[in-house]
Formats: sequence, structure tokens, C-alpha cells
Amino acid sequence: MARSRVMLYSFKESSGKVILDYTLTRWLVDYDNHHAEILQINLPNGQISISKLAYLNTGKVYFDGKYFFIVATKWMGKKQALKFLLSFACERIETRLTIYKKLLAA
Repeated sequence: MARSRVMLYSFKESSGKVILDYTLTRWLVDYDNHHAEILQINLPNGQISISKLAYLNTGKVYFDGKYFFIVATKWMGKKQALKFLLSFACERIETRLTIYKKLLAA
């Protein structure tokens, strides 16, 4: 299987290490040939459609309630993608902690 022009990156935590994970890429529709203006992803939670202008070189992290990922082209480095994903995860954790603290104080 040839490498896709577009990759979906997420990350996994294992034994205290964080590694970049690209297994979500297999859920891309039209894996080998992304010339369309809309990128379609068939996640187990449902289908997501993303405009090329929305994901192309933006570093935006997408979240569907269960999975969060970044759509990366071959021009985005793995370190940069991991940085975007970790930043997103930290923001989500901080938001969750703020909510829990408010609930605890009530």
C-alpha cells in the first residue's frame, strides 16, 4: 500500500511515552487519491466531511466526541503535528478540570 497524500494523525500513550498514531488514516474515503475539494472520513461514530480549505496546512485539530485528529499533508512534519495534538489535549484537560473544580465548589 502506497503512502497517502493525506494522513490523519492522532497520538497514543504507552508506558509513559507519547507516540504519533496514523491508524485513523485507514478510514479515509478514497485513500490513494485526494484530488476532491471535500475530504470524507468514515469514522465508527459517523462520517465527517472536511473542506480542503479548512484542513490544508492549517494545523486544526478535529474532534468528533471520541476521536481527535489532525489532517496532515506530506508538507507537515510529524513533530509539528504532534505539537498541535498535544496542545489540543492540554486545552481539553484544562477545560475539564475547570468544570470539575466548579462542580466541587458548588
